[in-house]
Amino acid sequence: MVEFDNNRKVYQAIAMEDLKENSIALNVFPVEALPGMVGGGFKAASTTASFSTIDEDGNTLHHSITTSNHITAEWSSFNGESKPNNVKKGQQVVLYQIGNTDKWYWSFKARDAEMGTTDNRVEYVPARPMEKSGTLPNDEDAYKRGINTIEGIVTHLKTSQANGEPVAIHIVTYTKQGLFSLTDNKGVKTKKGDGKGPELDDVTTDPKGNKQYSNSIIVDFVNNTIQLLTNEGAMVMLNKKDISLYAPRDIIFCAERQMVFQSPVITFNKKNVGAIVFNCANIGFNVAQSFVVNASICGFNAVSKITKALVTAGIRCSQIVTGATGSAYTAVTSNLNNGKATTPNNSADTDTSGSSDRTMAAWPQVEAGFQAVANQLNSLANQAATCSSTNGSPCSVDTSQIIEMANQSECEVIKGA
Repeated sequence: MVEFDNNRKVYQAIAMEDLKENSIALNVFPVEALPGMVGGGFKAASTTASFSTIDEDGNTLHHSITTSNHITAEWSSFNGESKPNNVKKGQQVVLYQIGNTDKWYWSFKARDAEMGTTDNRVEYVPARPMEKSGTLPNDEDAYKRGINTIEGIVTHLKTSQANGEPVAIHIVTYTKQGLFSLTDNKGVKTKKGDGKGPELDDVTTDPKGNKQYSNSIIVDFVNNTIQLLTNEGAMVMLNKKDISLYAPRDIIFCAERQMVFQSPVITFNKKNVGAIVFNCANIGFNVAQSFVVNASICGFNAVSKITKALVTAGIRCSQIVTGATGSAYTAVTSNLNNGKATTPNNSADTDTSGSSDRTMAAWPQVEAGFQAVANQLNSLANQAATCSSTNGSPCSVDTSQIIEMANQSECEVIKGA
């Protein structure tokens, strides 16, 4: 026995049974008091013995005495823990009294670790104004951490708002579900869950009926999923082999050097809605096979050069110049290693003068015009002979058909075979 100045008595004892769930009372055997009785198997028990005595007047008095092989002690903490260790039968504990009281207390001795199976350790640190003190700290007015191997919950940190904190933060790992969760309480429902897993889909609504989510980071180790979510609904989801981004308003990508997108298929807008605007100095499309634009209107407000065949259903232009097309324009190139682009030195080929101006005629009309001339010449020859033989008057030739054919040779539509 060890005695202190404050009359505190401290003993070594052994738990005679498993600590009951949600209990702080434990039946212990004071091994120092009866060191010769620690061997063998026994359990907490009480025995009542009856006996009789005769007083000085000759009267018979009946008595009963109850004896126990254990002491029932109450757990007490010295380090802020709110729950006792899950003591197992046979584990060593510290048994003590304070002052000259009959009350016994016990504390965990951290021995006989090989006898432990599961446990629930919880520690609270008060976080509340002075005027609200006087009660035991709890989830509403304290910061909490704990390890519960019984249910598989590791509470890394849980804060409160009793001291005016803007939000309460909960960082927890659910080992049996394989989940890690870091959330605040902005979107948590008022009703409590079962405490065995996160309520990942819980949301509240603001006065206007808009959904409000918890700011959260969720890691699902079983399903290979990581989710980042803001209170206003912006979300990043890494789901196995897929990555999803969602923003109720804007997504902005910004890089000081370069951005590289590598994919066999890229789709902008699954439906024909919205707009895409490219604001840049140079654009280069290196297309190995097809480059097709499907649009009701397509415009190029630039000097354009096409060095291959051009097939079109219809064309309208100010003028056409024949001759060599010259060098093709070159596209901008990029270097993925240094993140730089090579700017092409393209000069606008705007010379449409040609050697001299030309006009165009459609060949069917030209051919018909020549045929008409030939026909008129033949007619002229016949008429000349007729006129000379008749009265010697000059012969006239009708040229209206030739002029008409010339007028018709003006090109409005060009059609090929």
